[in-house]
Amino acid sequence: MNFFREFFKNFDCKSEIYTFVVNFTLQNLRYNKVMLRLLYDSFLGMLAPRKCLACESLIPENYSHGSGGLAEYICGRCFDRLPPAPHPHDILSGVAKNFQGDTLAIHSLAARFQRAERIGSDSSSITPLLYALKYHGMQRLGRLLGQELGHLLLVLGANAYDAIIPVPIHSARERERGYNQSKHIADGIADILYLPVETRWIRRHTYTLSQTNFSREERKQNVHRAFMIGKAKDAGAQIKGSSVLLVDDILTTGATLNACAMTLLELGARRVDAATVAKA
Repeated sequence: MNFFREFFKNFDCKSEIYTFVVNFTLQNLRYNKVMLRLLYDSFLGMLAPRKCLACESLIPENYSHGSGGLAEYICGRCFDRLPPAPHPHDILSGVAKNFQGDTLAIHSLAARFQRAERIGSDSSSITPLLYALKYHGMQRLGRLLGQELGHLLLVLGANAYDAIIPVPIHSARERERGYNQSKHIADGIADILYLPVETRWIRRHTYTLSQTNFSREERKQNVHRAFMIGKAKDAGAQIKGSSVLLVDDILTTGATLNACAMTLLELGARRVDAATVAKA
């Protein structure tokens, strides 16, 4: 746009003509951009029709259901069959059994879905969506799942936070994957709760192994002291006295979330709650 403005300024023309020409050009460019996007989406739909990530049935164009934007990724039948997670009190009580004494640093813990193990053709599992988010580059899906979680937190009244903090992944792993899936989930929550997302208050300084096949104790040892203060200016001052919401994709034993929460408390945070899309 700067090119057009500079081009027309070289002419001795009345301001009315200049304004008309520039505005006309801008409107046409915006219209063309919209048309190109529509053509691209239609062409992509013909080449690769959208399928439900859970049952793999075709999703019609302009399809919608109660999950809002998630209708792009999961059909209404499968979405309605996704089991909700237990009440936050019950989730926290279950996780507390994995920690002794005062080693549990999380004050409250919520999740939107209960992850069910997929058996045969059963499609009542959130697992395919989480897998697509984490390993297939579907970053928009993360934001939509975050919005779904955000609506739950709003109902629970869990919105009095100074910041939302996605659980950091090591910089090397982020380069490998191209993104941190928890950041996209946090952005979705922020859309609903209107809270800032802080990614530089803390960082992961240890490249930890995948915890998929680890036992409960191995998970705790794997992430022990894996986090430290981030690189944001005055990060320590911002954390001190703050109430924060930690966000991750899935809760298993709570080892990663608790290690992260412990670091925040040691840095002066007043309270650390946590929320995940799913509970294993």
